[in-house]
Amino acid sequence: MPRFPDCEDQLSESDKKDCSNRKMFEYIYKNIKYPIDAKINGIEGKVVSQFIINTDGSVSNIQIIQDIGGGCGKAVIDLLQTMNDMPEKWIPGRQSGKNVNVVYTLPIKFKMSGDQPNTKEISKKSDEVSVNDAKKIIGEMAIFPINENINNEIQRINISNNEMRKFIEKHLKYPSKAKDNNIEGTTYIRINLDAKGVITDAVITEDIGFGCGEEGLRVVKMMPNWIPATKDGKAVSSTQTIPISFRLKTEMKTEFQNKND
Repeated sequence: MPRFPDCEDQLSESDKKDCSNRKMFEYIYKNIKYPIDAKINGIEGKVVSQFIINTDGSVSNIQIIQDIGGGCGKAVIDLLQTMNDMPEKWIPGRQSGKNVNVVYTLPIKFKMSGDQPNTKEISKKSDEVSVNDAKKIIGEMAIFPINENINNEIQRINISNNEMRKFIEKHLKYPSKAKDNNIEGTTYIRINLDAKGVITDAVITEDIGFGCGEEGLRVVKMMPNWIPATKDGKAVSSTQTIPISFRLKTEMKTEFQNKND
């Protein structure tokens, strides 16, 4: 498994792992903020994130696979993205003597105690026990429609995200006002899905202005019906948050976060 940096001077693998967990908790507690909306509304609970630690130690493909609202999911995304700016990156996972990409699952419990989430309640076995929990959550999430019938939960959601990315890139137009003012950033669109996968509501939850939010909303409303979320084998309504990233200097990219309530 990958390890958080600054622990390679430890002698045993067990000591390295314990040090890695401790360093990661310290980093999270220092850098994450309890969102104002969550504090005002007294929102508490557990946010579960999933991301890939690449062979070079960088973090990518950040997903929120369980959210509690109030901006807590976004707070976790923002935190994880800062890991790519650390002086030392993660120590990548290895298999058969080679660095490999590893899917990592991290639950963070937000509890009202000052202005910080209670990171002490992060599972110390997040790299082991929570993998099965994450697979179950991922398997129950609503996904953008795909043609393939795939049983592997992570592969299934990755293909779904790729299809959604293609759809958005096909239809998204960079607003002229944003281009003229060199506006870049990420707009967040939250959608509500019913038990049939129909989008019943879509709202801009965070915007960078100059028409980007409206353009993201327009494209999201064009989406076909999703494959609905399930619980105990039955289709249920759910909520999804779709971040759409606008970048001027490179080809416009789209990033996705899923939330299943």
